[in-house]
Amino acid sequence: MTIPESDVKLVAYRCQVGMDPARRALEFEDGDLAAAIVRIEEGDIPSQEDHSTTVGNPNSDISE
Repeated sequence: MTIPESDVKLVAYRCQVGMDPARRALEFEDGDLAAAIVRIEEGDIPSQEDHSTTVGNPNSDISE
């Protein structure tokens, strides 16, 4: 899912957080602005690891 940059900026501004946490919250909430804002305000910002597990890690099948 592609999150519009304007949505990321809105959530980041509203919650006074950086763009990365705002984007992660929006991605975790499938683009739902209100849910992303609530998630951040409750201090439940998903980490990179949480997000990659939720949507599937595109690099997981790459051998090292």
